[in-house]
Amino acid sequence: MKFSKKYIASLYDYSLNAYDKLYLVEQKTKYKYVLNWIGRNFNDILDIGVGSGIYFDDLFSNYYIIGIDISVRSLKKAFSRGINRIVDLILSDGEHPPIRDHSIDYVISITVLHHFNDIENFIRQVFKIVREGIALSLLDKVYKKRFIASICKKYGFEYKKVKNDYILFYRIK
Repeated sequence: MKFSKKYIASLYDYSLNAYDKLYLVEQKTKYKYVLNWIGRNFNDILDIGVGSGIYFDDLFSNYYIIGIDISVRSLKKAFSRGINRIVDLILSDGEHPPIRDHSIDYVISITVLHHFNDIENFIRQVFKIVREGIALSLLDKVYKKRFIASICKKYGFEYKKVKNDYILFYRIK
């Protein structure tokens, strides 16, 4: 069952503090895995579904981050965490990121895609935006391994199981 973007935003606004407490370690593990895959030679990153910016304090500390989220409260918390960093935050639907083509080194989206109506359309849009690579995660509770494999085959991703997500990776050659 798909919910409206407004409803999803209200859920994250309401549960923000509890979400951070419940998922902090798990989410940071996924972000660390993605950062290790990316490496250190990049300038900027677009995080679609940035949430409260739980990784701002100790990950991606030397890079320009653009974060997109539909939750106002999450973005306010992300702003307070990113106050001493180069971070731009955008209140927007992540399924249709308002970013110019070929303008971002890496696009990441961790534990967000299950909220999207059309994952394949989103992937096609991300390929237009990115210059170097993509890391997307899909919840194993929502997506079967067969679906993950079909997406990987169709778009050229590799994947790895990290915590309760399949993280899909694609590096532009």
